[in-house]
Amino acid sequence: MMSSLCSSAPLLLLLLLSTQSPTSVIAFSANTMKTSFVAKASLHTMKMSDRMSEFDHILGEGTASSSSSSSYAQRRQSLLRVPDTSSAVSSSTRNEKKVTMVSSMGMSASPLDLDQDDDVYDLDAEDMSTDYTTTTEGGVSTAVEPSSFSDSRLNQYMEQKTSPRKFQIPSMKEYIKGKDFSVILVTVMIPSFLVYLATKKVFTVASSKVDEKSDFLLDSYAAEMVYHDGNFDEMKACHSDYKTKLAYLGPVRNDAMIKRFLELYAKKKIVSPQAISSMSYVFSIYKLSEEKAAKTLVDVCLSMPEKIASAGKLLFIGSRMLKTNEAKKALDPIKTMLSSSYRDDVSGPSIVDMAQQ
Repeated sequence: MMSSLCSSAPLLLLLLLSTQSPTSVIAFSANTMKTSFVAKASLHTMKMSDRMSEFDHILGEGTASSSSSSSYAQRRQSLLRVPDTSSAVSSSTRNEKKVTMVSSMGMSASPLDLDQDDDVYDLDAEDMSTDYTTTTEGGVSTAVEPSSFSDSRLNQYMEQKTSPRKFQIPSMKEYIKGKDFSVILVTVMIPSFLVYLATKKVFTVASSKVDEKSDFLLDSYAAEMVYHDGNFDEMKACHSDYKTKLAYLGPVRNDAMIKRFLELYAKKKIVSPQAISSMSYVFSIYKLSEEKAAKTLVDVCLSMPEKIASAGKLLFIGSRMLKTNEAKKALDPIKTMLSSSYRDDVSGPSIVDMAQQ
């Protein structure tokens, strides 16, 4: 019976349409075609959806995009616009800067995240450095202060980077601890001895070179001073020149220069009023007091006990050049040295006194 009804349906439809107007027939046909097209499209979409679901289930996909979109939506909900009256906003730049900040709980940035310019915070760039961080818990944004533990470790790291490194010599006690004697002998004792010998050799060679140079300059100074004896201007210029050349001798420079001059002067010159005048001028160049001048004469004479004639000349010039009794008394060691040079059967002090008159 159902088959007979289905076969007679077209006839009934034609009979029904024949009784209607042409406009109604055209409208009915259009609605029928539209309904059929929508039904076919829906059926095709459902089939494609079922196929995609099967493939996604097999490949394990289909959840990443949904989780990404849901996390993105959650991250967008965690954005916070801080009011101008907030303490996190600087009073001088509240309405001047807008800085974008995302929640620390959000996912890593995707290409879609880089194009979102509408999610901004009204925060000052200076206040968002390390003052606050935002976290999302159930869609509610909260402010969290930075950890003091992290700050302390960061400060310690920065101090190590910025502070200058100090060179520390390793302790010898720690180095030789637990080592065999042969190892210590090869690595410590022998190298140390070789370094000592090399250092001593270098020091000896350098010292001998310096001594040779000093002796040459001192002899040249004494010779030029004796050559210009009586010409005080030339003697002063010569003294200034060699004083500069012998500056490396340091505190002993003046003492070495005047003693070398006195030795050569007593050897080359005879006793005369000119000699006394020149000697007085030389002591004035060195700005020596009478006590220091007497001590210098004594030191020079005692350093050459075999040169009795030179010592006698210096004693004679010194006794006439010095004015105070204390300074003249300080020359007695020279008289004693000269007296001891004579035989026992001869009165040495008497001969010395007679020679100095």
